[in-house]
Amino acid sequence: GDGPRATQIIPEPGFVIKTKTLETNEKVFINMCRSTKVKSFKHEQNPADPTEIRMRIPLSLGPKRNDLDKSGEACIVYDVVFNTEVMEQAMQQNEFKEFLVGLALGWIMEKDGGGLDTEKWTLSKLRGNYKGKSPVMQTVRAEALVEEVEEEEEATDPAHLRHSAGGPAQV
Repeated sequence: GDGPRATQIIPEPGFVIKTKTLETNEKVFINMCRSTKVKSFKHEQNPADPTEIRMRIPLSLGPKRNDLDKSGEACIVYDVVFNTEVMEQAMQQNEFKEFLVGLALGWIMEKDGGGLDTEKWTLSKLRGNYKGKSPVMQTVRAEALVEEVEEEEEATDPAHLRHSAGGPAQV
C-alpha cells in the first residue's frame, strides 16, 4: 500500500500516444507526463554480473479513466509520469522515446492485466499534449519519489526491485 511517503502530484503534459486494447479493440490514449517529483533514471550494476550495467527508470501510473475520443467513441486514458529530464531526453531522441513508451505500455499491462497493442501505437497530436481537460492529480509511490534526503538504498530490497517496470532494461 501507500506508505506515509507517497505524495500527490499534478504532472505536466509531455506527449500523447494512442494504441488499442487487444481484447476489445478499444482506443487507448496514454498521456506521457513529466514531474520533477518522480526520480530520474539511474545506472546500477547487475549484482550477478558486475560488468553489466542496467538502467532503471522510475515511473508513476495514475488510475485508468474513461473518456470520449473526438468522434464521441468511448476510449480509455492513462497518465504515466516520468522524471522531467527523462521526458526531455525522450522528446529529443526517438529511440529513447520508443523505449519509454514500451516501459509505459508494459507497466500498464502489468497493473491492469489487459493486453495493449505494443506494435502499432502512434503519436497523437492533441491540444496541450494531453488527452483530457488538464492533468489529473495522482499519487506517486514512495519508491518512485525524489527523496528530499538522500538515503542509502539496498538494491536487494524486494519491494524496490519489484517496481523496476518489468525487470532490468537492457540498453
